[in-house]
Amino acid sequence: MNKRILSQLVACLCLALLAHGAQRKAIEITDKNRNMVLSGFTSWKLVKLDEHRARFVAKGSLHGIWKDQGLDVLCKTMEGIFDRQTAGTNRLTTAEMSGGVVATMTKQEPKTSRATVVRCERMIYDGDQSEAKIVGSTIITSTLANGSETFTMHGSGANLKLAPLGERAEMPVRSGHVAGPVTMHLESMQLDSKGKSRKVVIDGKGRVLTFDDVARIIVLSGDVELNGNDESIVGHVTATKATIRLNEKREVAEVEFEGEPGETSYREGKGGH
Repeated sequence: MNKRILSQLVACLCLALLAHGAQRKAIEITDKNRNMVLSGFTSWKLVKLDEHRARFVAKGSLHGIWKDQGLDVLCKTMEGIFDRQTAGTNRLTTAEMSGGVVATMTKQEPKTSRATVVRCERMIYDGDQSEAKIVGSTIITSTLANGSETFTMHGSGANLKLAPLGERAEMPVRSGHVAGPVTMHLESMQLDSKGKSRKVVIDGKGRVLTFDDVARIIVLSGDVELNGNDESIVGHVTATKATIRLNEKREVAEVEFEGEPGETSYREGKGGH
């Protein structure tokens, strides 16, 4: 085969590859205001339910964004309903997401921004009821944008109550119940008596964890074990129940323990005096 024929074959192959790439152009679906942006899927089916609502089924490496709901989702499969608003904005009403789900919920307020990231294999989202049900093993991480607090929970499932759309709230997730066995990791930047910033860390485990971000309370129940880096707050504790309360600055303000006599113990960490 001479060089001229070889060059022609290479050129034809390149054109064929380009054509194939053009035929498989990525699909992106948006509403009028680009409030809803859906991309990364290999298949898409839409069924009109009425004048405003439609049901959809999408598969692939999905990426869904609903800006006004503060919701950003990555997953393999999503089946749900969106509602078309009069202003040309599509809002997610309900959805079941599965396959490597990473759902980020963000709440933006003038003085603060908080994001909660849920990692799981299946999540059922209900925008009308402002709820999310997580089925199976999950990792939930909540952080403040200024880095002053990080709260991570590992569990075997969870039910989350979300901040309703349009309601002023500091947190995208108002409260939650995490099924166990559960572990938690809390980091909070606090000021000491001299005004110097320090990091307070509390690790815990138990059978069930509940939290209320509005009341700023974390409750760990059942065969509880807590370990902290600051003995003035908590060293090493075993108990039946532990309640952690944060102040308005989201600093650890109070830790309370419950248990039967002989079942609750406390000892200082290695750095204790």
